[in-house]
Amino acid sequence: MTENEQSINEFTYVYGFRSRKYYKLFITENGICGAVIAGTIPDAIMADIMLPRNPAGFFLEPVYNKKILKRHDREDELTPTLIDNLDFLKIDKKNFFWAKEDIQEVRIQTKMHNFTWPAQNSGTITFVLPKKKKKTFIMYPVQDVEHLTENLKKISSNVNVI
Repeated sequence: MTENEQSINEFTYVYGFRSRKYYKLFITENGICGAVIAGTIPDAIMADIMLPRNPAGFFLEPVYNKKILKRHDREDELTPTLIDNLDFLKIDKKNFFWAKEDIQEVRIQTKMHNFTWPAQNSGTITFVLPKKKKKTFIMYPVQDVEHLTENLKKISSNVNVI
């Protein structure tokens, strides 16, 4: 993913898996906004990996193609105005906003995580929040970690790349 693709619509963003959901995380000047855009199969590459290689997989393919199209529709709903006003929180109960004051540390581990194997990913990103809560996302697909780190440093002084 190029720098321009990762910064469309005013905000830098990163995609990530967490708890069997696929999120789009926006880095805003006030903090991190996370919006659920799909389940465990966000694109055709993951569908190909996850679908069984038998007749059942053949019959499930149209279902997953419909889910992939729905993911793109959900992503298109996330306009900069919706993110700025935090109205995106009303779309799904799993959507969230973390104020930059609440983000104590951001850890980016660039070693590929095996969850998406054989598809490539950029490792994990972990946000440390108050009361030592840690929220980890597997960054999929491959993303520009340098650009991401640069923008995360604008909201948190404690960004570590491992």
